[in-house]
Amino acid sequence: MYSEVQMKLRFYNRNFVGTHFGGSLFSMTDMMYMLMLLHHIGRDHWIWDKSADIDFVKPGRGPVYAKLRLDQDHIDQIVNQAASKDRHFEPLRVEVRDSDDELVAQVNRLLYVRRKTKQ
Repeated sequence: MYSEVQMKLRFYNRNFVGTHFGGSLFSMTDMMYMLMLLHHIGRDHWIWDKSADIDFVKPGRGPVYAKLRLDQDHIDQIVNQAASKDRHFEPLRVEVRDSDDELVAQVNRLLYVRRKTKQ
């Protein structure tokens, strides 16, 4: 499963020094893995972004993008982990890159995954 998010540098996401505002870089990856996983494993699981952090590597001065990937083996592993215990926390990393494919920021996300119980 693959998704790509892109963001151009505009007046509304530019900071005081003319580069991408850090919050915009952070938010462009928000909920993407959660939606991808929810779409793939269905609504019989609770899936939430539990926590996240960002490491700014270099200023983003133009268009930036993030490619998010989850292969089937990884998805199966997450589902199996969630089935074998009360809850599972899955760490995932997203790289935000510029048009020269240089790393601008790394975002670490922690997903909470839990199988819904029948009531």
